[in-house]
Amino acid sequence: MISPTVTPTLRNTLFTTIPSAGGFSGLLDQYGGAAAAYAPLALTKDHVSDLPTIYAQRDSDEALLAFTQQGIINGDLETWAGAGNAYVYTYYDQSGTGNDLTQATRAAQHKIVDTGVLIKLQDSVACVSTGTSYYDFDSAVTLTGEFSISSVVEYGVGGNGVILGSTSSNNPRLRAIKTAAQWEILNGTGEVNLTIGYSNKRERIHHIRNSSNSNAGYLKTTSVGSATLSGTFSFTRAFARNSGIDSIDGKIQALIIYPSDQTANLTGIDAALDKMLAKPKEIFVMIGQSNMVGRAVDGTTLTTRANDGNLLEYRNLGGTNEFTGRYLDYYPSGVVTGFGPNVGMARTLYAGGDRNINIVRFATGGTSVASFLEESRRLLDPQTDLPPSDTDQWATMVAYTNTAIAAIQADSCTSCTIKFVWYQGAEDSNYTGTQGGYLQDLAGMYETHLTRLIEDLRSNITIATTVTPWVIIRSPDWNGNGQGGGVKAGQAEVRAAQVAVADADSNAQWLTSDINQSVTATWEDASHIDAASQERLGIDLAAIV
Repeated sequence: MISPTVTPTLRNTLFTTIPSAGGFSGLLDQYGGAAAAYAPLALTKDHVSDLPTIYAQRDSDEALLAFTQQGIINGDLETWAGAGNAYVYTYYDQSGTGNDLTQATRAAQHKIVDTGVLIKLQDSVACVSTGTSYYDFDSAVTLTGEFSISSVVEYGVGGNGVILGSTSSNNPRLRAIKTAAQWEILNGTGEVNLTIGYSNKRERIHHIRNSSNSNAGYLKTTSVGSATLSGTFSFTRAFARNSGIDSIDGKIQALIIYPSDQTANLTGIDAALDKMLAKPKEIFVMIGQSNMVGRAVDGTTLTTRANDGNLLEYRNLGGTNEFTGRYLDYYPSGVVTGFGPNVGMARTLYAGGDRNINIVRFATGGTSVASFLEESRRLLDPQTDLPPSDTDQWATMVAYTNTAIAAIQADSCTSCTIKFVWYQGAEDSNYTGTQGGYLQDLAGMYETHLTRLIEDLRSNITIATTVTPWVIIRSPDWNGNGQGGGVKAGQAEVRAAQVAVADADSNAQWLTSDINQSVTATWEDASHIDAASQERLGIDLAAIV
């Protein structure tokens, strides 16, 4: 078994335990006992963000690096590959038996990134095989008696694709005969043809079994002459035989081998594969103070619509926890009493195509960026005491956000991407070291505090990585809002700090809340932009997330 090089997704945390994969339950968590199992995506909970699924090699310098599912889905693999290609050097065995599949020769490896872009089949990650690609097991996979094999493959136009083979020129091998729409398995003494069948109308999920138990969902054995499917099959190679003969000419997403008949579990295995192969859920963690809570009270700009399940939100606003273990309707019925940029962003993203949008919003009015920091980080130099009106937000924010992400993972999909959106700054702009007996310069410390918070949340939020994207919405220009009472002594310093933090982080960017630079925001009151401006800000936000 190859030991993986450290990857960004196998990260060290600053002061707490790395969050687990939460509510996710993979195929092998539900249906254990596999002899071997391989996929670029997670088949177990442990392989979401803790254990790697592949060991990749890039063509620019032949470097090797291991990646978890989240490292693949969140863009770490593409970033690492740059504008070039990346290949699978090793498929790690997710069954727990440690029987990895390895190919050290680059020309015979599967490609997973093509000129900087992750390869996909339908909605999910895939690896492309060529006419000479193959992988060797660390130890031979020996099947005797009843067994079940599930593969997720889209075959190309080439010859007869071998799923399992050996180093010999012929046998044993299990291959698809595409021209005859059937499979055959050979073991040196004859062959048995297997009538081909598909599950859930998805022509790339194939279940093969050797069993006396008849089930229409599986490929069923039939006799050919005097041949019978019996004896011992010992496979040493996958995805081809010999030196690449009959290699699968197409895209590969999974291979699971059970040394037992899984007929009774067919429906559940299908559902788990469907979950793994579904389109990724896009999670936007939106954090801040009252403008993120939303004080825009004019609900006439929003049209109530039925929720089709693809645009959903969890929210904890000002300490009111509205997560009840299920998705809330994103568009509430009746009058909308307040919203932030979340509405315009989510509606715009969803309208742009077939996407699954999930908002996790945590926002509390009248809070400084320091209040979102874990206490030990807040008390680093420069030590910071919270303003009298502030309360510590860190523990509640992390626990709530991870709970919401766990529920999203448990719902109907393995793959989740995550991005952070930050909209805050009014509280810190009020304090420059001379206000109201509170002598700490929050405006002057803003850049340090926000930089720490970004680092900490990337390390402590489930499925986030060291390169998870951030969007920082620059604070509004309160001093010019004409509302009276809106002047904030540290505003210019805070706005400059927000831009500086984004510019210093290659995975962060900033967005003006002054609405398209040339259009002045309109105001609900001295500190909050109104409904039209919030919706417009959300539309602008959708263009860059």
